[in-house]
Amino acid sequence: MRKEIIFIFLVLNVASLIAQDKGKIIVEISGFRNNCGLAKVAIFNSAKGFPDCPDNALLKSKLKIINKTVTIEFSDLPFGFYAIGIIHDENMNDIMDSNWNGIPKEGYAVSKNVTGYFGPPIYDDAKIELKNQIQSIKIIMIY
Repeated sequence: MRKEIIFIFLVLNVASLIAQDKGKIIVEISGFRNNCGLAKVAIFNSAKGFPDCPDNALLKSKLKIINKTVTIEFSDLPFGFYAIGIIHDENMNDIMDSNWNGIPKEGYAVSKNVTGYFGPPIYDDAKIELKNQIQSIKIIMIY
């Protein structure tokens, strides 16, 4: 009986340690120029496809914009590095509209509020480390 109690205690301790290696990222996005359309938010755990190929994202969501802001929580994420990309799909056509030379006509942003040089921002510049159970970040849209 004593061995069974010790075994159960060890299993519960290991389970508790594993559970502590996960957290959530709360993202507050502000600076939308209006409440039209949707905010398309994607979280990436690698550089593949970041930020403009949401099919490669770990998770993605389309959210209604209220009072020119959006808040989203990505829960149950293993500790590690993540980058977040957002576009403001004002006309709800599911693409980032751009002008003749590729400059976006709709709002966009990435984590750490970084911008790219002659192209989209890169993952390594935008990545944040989730190492606590709750990580809150603020992102401001660019137009």
